[in-house]
Amino acid sequence: MLQEPSPTISVVQNSLSNTLFKDGDFVFVRVVNHNSDGSYTASFAGNRFIVRSLIPLSIGSSFKAQLKLENSVLKLIPVFENQAVSAFSQTDAGFLSRIGLLPDDISQRVIQFFQQFNIKINLHRAQKARSLSQVFPGHEKDAAEAVLFLADKGIDATEQLVSLILRNTRSNTNPHEEDTDFLSYINHKKGSNHHWIILPFENNGASTDTSDSGSSLQGVAKILINIELKKMEKMAIECNTAVKKFFFVLQLCSISNKKQKKVLSYCTAPGLSIEEMKLYSEHLTRLFDNHMVDDVHYEQGLVEDGIFCRNLDLSFFQGSV
Repeated sequence: MLQEPSPTISVVQNSLSNTLFKDGDFVFVRVVNHNSDGSYTASFAGNRFIVRSLIPLSIGSSFKAQLKLENSVLKLIPVFENQAVSAFSQTDAGFLSRIGLLPDDISQRVIQFFQQFNIKINLHRAQKARSLSQVFPGHEKDAAEAVLFLADKGIDATEQLVSLILRNTRSNTNPHEEDTDFLSYINHKKGSNHHWIILPFENNGASTDTSDSGSSLQGVAKILINIELKKMEKMAIECNTAVKKFFFVLQLCSISNKKQKKVLSYCTAPGLSIEEMKLYSEHLTRLFDNHMVDDVHYEQGLVEDGIFCRNLDLSFFQGSV
């Protein structure tokens, strides 16, 4: 379990009333600028704020934080569990260089794939993933994941197969009718203990926004099953309407050696205001009873996730690969 750190970031200029914030709520914070007076401009809850921090902050970095009201002062308590990767660190670069990979975002995503799904790092597969990813400019990280996903199932990745995976694993892509047979094949073909099922969907008469009646809903659900334990560990859903893009991740999270909780994280693009977050969270909490979900929260970092991986820090260990 996490130990709650002392509040280190104070909001010193806030155009919104603190009454709009609830003590204990969680927000996703992004550092926008380091100001000349030593303060920082930070973005969270759909607005920008001037903050002061007792610890240095990096421009462009992002983190989850808990809101705390102390004597009418709004403070942010950084929460470093499952912190989203926002900048390529020297530690990551050194690790990747030592094992023979070019230290960049593509290699980082490759190692995220191996680590998050408990697959032994395979440098041959990693190098092939890097090489083939270059055929997909602007989508290199997703393409590298697709290569590793296919390799885990014993399928030799080709440009055609990677293209098929890419157009069926994002909500803004366009699946082809001829993809159906191959999707059925890979949904049944087992690889490692962690087995993914990919289910694109479309509903031309659906809408998740009352002001957008009649709009189409298009997206994809990706389900991760632990074969050994015979249970679902994660479900990620991306979907589009005419006005918003939605991201949902339902995942089992360990809170002790023996206890897990079911956490539903969600976000939208464009993002939500404080009041909208509250309404969405309340609606989702009512929609899922206590038997299905233990916690519901807004997490803007979901937009940075890969097609299978969460965009989380790499973990390091002593030893050799």
